[in-house]
Amino acid sequence: MASTFKSKRPVRGLEDICERLRWSIDYLSENSLSCYSRTCQGKHGATFRELLKRCIVSGLGPEAYRVVEPTDPHIPNSLESAICSGDDFNIDHYLYEEGVDVWEVDSHGVSLLHLAAAAGNTNVIRKLLRLGVNPTVHIGPRHDRLSVIDCLNPMLPELDRGIKMLLEERCVFFTDRIFVALLRTSGFQELFKRASENGTDLLRSPCDTATRKERYFLLVRHAPSIEVFRFMHLHVAKLDWEANEASQMIREALLCRKPEFARFMIQNEFPIVVRCTFGLPEVEEAVALGYVSVLEDLFARHELRGYRNKEMILNRCKARNQELRGRMDSV
Repeated sequence: MASTFKSKRPVRGLEDICERLRWSIDYLSENSLSCYSRTCQGKHGATFRELLKRCIVSGLGPEAYRVVEPTDPHIPNSLESAICSGDDFNIDHYLYEEGVDVWEVDSHGVSLLHLAAAAGNTNVIRKLLRLGVNPTVHIGPRHDRLSVIDCLNPMLPELDRGIKMLLEERCVFFTDRIFVALLRTSGFQELFKRASENGTDLLRSPCDTATRKERYFLLVRHAPSIEVFRFMHLHVAKLDWEANEASQMIREALLCRKPEFARFMIQNEFPIVVRCTFGLPEVEEAVALGYVSVLEDLFARHELRGYRNKEMILNRCKARNQELRGRMDSV
């Protein structure tokens, strides 16, 4: 299928890429979740942004495909426009009639599959997979790799289907952005299980120096329901917690206004402290937010059996709960 003829046009810059791709790059750059490990501190997603730009620009270089500009006015005059439009006629023209070399990758490993994912076009992804394009190629440095799944746009209306399609081809993902997007999908259980079977470390951030527990904070912050949180904890996140780490996680759940998450952790024996009798931050936080059930669960733990003034603290919490309810009713 590939031809010896190569386009002599120079590699295009970002200003030459069609509007939808530019929008995708901007969106992914601004909304990628920055890693706070030593490797990436201070970059605020710059590494991710540069990788994505390189993914797009390099994928359109003359070494990656060849194209003879069509004369038919109904066919867009560039392959990236055809990929973004998603029109079967346009795509088929390039893939079959113009003989684009869909298997070739550039020196960074970037392929047209990465481009189609960044453009958010599941139709083109499906066609390229059927043609035998390798979906398991990773690009970028070791501490900040991108897979084809990582290039997907989380705003896709068909995100579940796009991820499932690539997971079935044994693709993995690395970025926090996709992890968070998966938490919000309707078929999260099936997708997470498939990703784990493919070798995705679901609790590892993309940077090598990040701890697996850092991603647990993302789980607390972004899991949309206790069902998602429970599934991840019971089936994926079997970690050995230290008392201070568990306390931070419970406080995070309280600060995120997710008392049901905090109760789950308390009831499932997350280690808190040893023989604490006063001043526990989780207790103070529960009182401030009026979470009576969370406070009762805390006081039921054996570590807090000697906690001072439990009854008085419970009454304060109940009063705070009533106060907050009254404010809500008056709004």
